[in-house]
Amino acid sequence: MIEDDLVTVESLIPALWDEGYTVSLVTVYGEVLDRGGGARLLIFSLDLGADGPDTVRRFRDRSAAPVLATSRSAELADKLAGFRAGVDDYLVKPYSMEELLMRANALIKRGERLAPPRRLQVGRLALDLGQRQVSWDGSPLEVTPTQFAILHALANTPGEAVSKSRLVDQIWGATPRGQNVIEVHVCELRRRLAALGINVVHTVRGFGYMLSDQVGADRLERVGHHEVTP
Repeated sequence: MIEDDLVTVESLIPALWDEGYTVSLVTVYGEVLDRGGGARLLIFSLDLGADGPDTVRRFRDRSAAPVLATSRSAELADKLAGFRAGVDDYLVKPYSMEELLMRANALIKRGERLAPPRRLQVGRLALDLGQRQVSWDGSPLEVTPTQFAILHALANTPGEAVSKSRLVDQIWGATPRGQNVIEVHVCELRRRLAALGINVVHTVRGFGYMLSDQVGADRLERVGHHEVTP
């Protein structure tokens, strides 16, 4: 849960505890991306700053957990902005605790029915999205959070090229970043994997990268109009 209104926090957390929830509270948007990966539900106040919708988009790229947005604004434009960013429900403050709990329970039940796979597999490479862990042939690999985000973005479309600009947008959102930033992180990721004899992240010249274990080290392949190099 992200909320900086202490009055709201002091009433909401005990109510969630009574419903059997374990609650993790953060008070700034950045902490959601660091600590919210394993959440079953995110109660997200949009009142902490203008970057709320962008944080929701970035969280949505990393997690399938439902997002219940709360806000003092009842304006249609603000509601639409929240839904476009990826929230699943929108509750205007002040709200009744009974209504919030009803909506929270409904979102979790719906999420359990519609939840996507918690594991992505590309050849011998596996990503556990819940634990945010990477393994190769069942053996865990040590990667940084940014490197995991890169692998996750590429593993969503294995064998397909993903542009550098799209990777930057998925990982850092609207935060200004040059494409050289993603190049540095991919270079370090490939170096880390290569030290273990793993060659799955390939450069698509003039475009971006792709994840595949089908590109041999001794040859070039072509994806669309772009050459792929190991």
